[in-house]
Amino acid sequence: MLEQLDAVRSIARDCVAAEEKLSYEFRLKVSRERQSRDEMLARDSANLAAEISQTEAAYLGIRSILESRYTRRKALISKSRGTSKDQFLARIEDRSGALKYQLQRKLMDAEKQRDSNLASAAESFDAYSTRLAMENSRLELLVRQARAAVSGHHSLSGLMVRYEGSVKEDLSLSREKLSDRLESVMARAENEVKAFSRQPVSLLFRFLPVWLLLPLCAVPLALAHFHIISNLTKPQAAIIGMATLFVGVSLYLIGAKQTKETAPALAKTLVAARKLYEACLEKSAEQNQLETHTIQHVFKETTEQIDRDLQKVLREAAAQRGSVREIIDDKTVRIASRNDRLHTARITELETGNKMKLDELKAAAGLKQDEINRICSEREAKYNSEMTGRWDELENQWRGTLTSVHESFQKASANGMKLFPPWTPELLRNWSAPKEFAHAAMFGVINIDLGTLCEVLPKDPRLALPVPAQLTAPLELVFPDEGSILFETGNTGRDEAVSSLNNLILRLLMTAPPGRLSFTVIDPVGLGQNFAGVMHLADYGERLINSRIWTQPAQIEERLAELNDHIEKVIQMYLRNEYETISEYNAAAGNIAERYHFLVVADFPSNFSELAVKRLQSIANSGARCGVYSLIHWDQRLGTPEGFVPEVLRKSSVCLTGRAGAFTFTGKQVAGTTISLSPAPDDQLSTEITHKIGEASRDSSRVEVPFAHVAPPDEKSMWSLDTTRELQVPIGRTGATKLQYLAIGKGTRQHALVAGKTGSGKSTLFHVIITNLALWCSPEQVEFYLVDFKKGVEFKCYATHRLPHARVVAIESDREFGLSVLERVDDELKRRGEIFRKLGVQDMPGYKREGGTEPMPRSLLMIDEFQELFVEDDKVSQSASVLLDRIVRQGRAF
Repeated sequence: MLEQLDAVRSIARDCVAAEEKLSYEFRLKVSRERQSRDEMLARDSANLAAEISQTEAAYLGIRSILESRYTRRKALISKSRGTSKDQFLARIEDRSGALKYQLQRKLMDAEKQRDSNLASAAESFDAYSTRLAMENSRLELLVRQARAAVSGHHSLSGLMVRYEGSVKEDLSLSREKLSDRLESVMARAENEVKAFSRQPVSLLFRFLPVWLLLPLCAVPLALAHFHIISNLTKPQAAIIGMATLFVGVSLYLIGAKQTKETAPALAKTLVAARKLYEACLEKSAEQNQLETHTIQHVFKETTEQIDRDLQKVLREAAAQRGSVREIIDDKTVRIASRNDRLHTARITELETGNKMKLDELKAAAGLKQDEINRICSEREAKYNSEMTGRWDELENQWRGTLTSVHESFQKASANGMKLFPPWTPELLRNWSAPKEFAHAAMFGVINIDLGTLCEVLPKDPRLALPVPAQLTAPLELVFPDEGSILFETGNTGRDEAVSSLNNLILRLLMTAPPGRLSFTVIDPVGLGQNFAGVMHLADYGERLINSRIWTQPAQIEERLAELNDHIEKVIQMYLRNEYETISEYNAAAGNIAERYHFLVVADFPSNFSELAVKRLQSIANSGARCGVYSLIHWDQRLGTPEGFVPEVLRKSSVCLTGRAGAFTFTGKQVAGTTISLSPAPDDQLSTEITHKIGEASRDSSRVEVPFAHVAPPDEKSMWSLDTTRELQVPIGRTGATKLQYLAIGKGTRQHALVAGKTGSGKSTLFHVIITNLALWCSPEQVEFYLVDFKKGVEFKCYATHRLPHARVVAIESDREFGLSVLERVDDELKRRGEIFRKLGVQDMPGYKREGGTEPMPRSLLMIDEFQELFVEDDKVSQSASVLLDRIVRQGRAF
């Protein structure tokens, strides 16, 4: 607006100056034009004679240059013929020599590569053969041990021959996989031989063959018959012999049964090991032969290709040497002939051009004199026309500028009346909460007297004022660029400034959606009375007016610190280098947009400490970008506090100064203008307005993010997440475009404790976690143990509809049932620990790497109102404490 007023004043000064300038310039131009005509006619005659003389001299000079250039080029052509032949032949020799050298280098490199590859293949074959020899020795030792173990009952060789055809192994695998399979079978055979050898019956019959049983049974009879044992009768000896035979046969049968169960499996294992060893031996030989053949074949193809390339280079060099002499001789003849033709053509063209130029100079001189006379007459007529056009242009500029300013002010006034109509009961009755923030607030009007503003006006009737001499326009704060205001008052103007602050508060609240604005009001002198009307907002929501109006130094420091913290948070968390202002961020954030904060101060700097002043200046420097604006009344009668720099506030605010009962722009006194601040409505209407705004603002701080923002976007995405490394699920939004994740199961992020007041959304968060994990992950990736101490109402739906991920849903609220769920989780922890130990792994990623076949989902134990386990100091709470401690400490790995 001030720029527009400056433009009006500037155009008025320019038009007055232009009036005088246009008349003077017209008279001066006509006089100069006629004098110039006479001077040009005399000058043209002298110029014609000089130009003819210069043309002749130029012609002779150019002809001499052409003759000299022709002679030099002719000698150069002759000399270049011999030089070119030598140069081209030398280049051919250099190129062919370089190519032959490259081919020789390639041949040497190929030989080195072949020898290196052959040596590497032989070394690999020898190493593998040595390893197989060791495996063969190990196998022979196992066969001998196995034969010794079953020698009392069977012949192992016979069993191995019997199962030779029935044992099947996949011998088509690679050499490395066959080696791994051989190692596995050998280890199994060793375990089976050791197990069989340790059996007592096997040890007995290894040293007591079956054929000794009958002789041992006959010993008592022989002793009795030959009276070696005098007190042993023959019947007694027979009984002892039969008992011995019975014991021996029983032991033999037991051993035979054990051998029958074990020996075939052992024989099959040894047969499989033998087959795998022979297959490895064969595979190794085949692979070594194939590698050697491939190396030799590649070397042969390389040498053949190098020979072909060498012959081609030699042929091309011979052909080029023969053709270069013929090409140079032919080219020399053509160049010499062309030089002769060009010289003749240039001399002819030069002579013709010189003659034509002389004729043109003479004809042009006559025409130019006629043209000078004609132009002079036309210019005088043109000056008359230009003067009329410039007057029209000046008039259009004058009218255009004033009309544009007038239309701009009219449009601003219309918009101001539409957005900020006068405070009336009818306005309140028709008001409804807007959907969008108007990003403006009217605080007054400016009245303009154009006659006084312009100081001097043009006298020509064509430049009369095209608009009314009196204009009016609204004064508005505009967000985010000009959203702060500073009223500076002395002995007068304080009450008007405070009333205008109240007006601004109400205007902002009525032009913004409910809950989008927050006010921090500081009134150290009035102790809240200056803003008593807006205190009704505190009845509907503490955040609207930050609980209360603040008056004491400590309170002021604390509130300013909170605003500075908010600015830091917005810069570091939201804006960063992605958004220039909070308005851009809010446009992207949608329903999680940040509030605009307004700091309202009356009677500054009363009760402002040095620290509070620093914090206020920090807000003024950085606040606008972060949506924090200041509406301040500075009572200059209270002095300037320590450390206060007025320009810090002024450069970021619309500044008004109250002097002699009127307000002006601080430091910008504009003649012919008066400013009228908009007062607040009367107390009764203010109270009604604040109550209606408060009613509209109930629950305005509630922000709901649709579940679709975090759920899988389509069926292809469902059950698409893998939890091997980490359990991660989106649970909401953070910032304008990002999602907030719950991420546990990696590093030190293993467990979560959700705390909050009643009704703050803890159980809702649990439902979001359960539902979204069930959508993103299959039951093989995640499983739930759900315990509900709210009478079973929270998690009952997952039991009713049989959620496939839910292993346990505790819908009973007694503590013993909850303890049993903890015991079930502890049992699962122990079971997984045994599985992991058998595979030699430490955690779930290791289990998956080792090829664990059993599904191993992440187990998520969720307890709503878990403190119920500890309401009594009894066995249940003690057991629950021990189990929870073990789950927390050991559950991470399993």
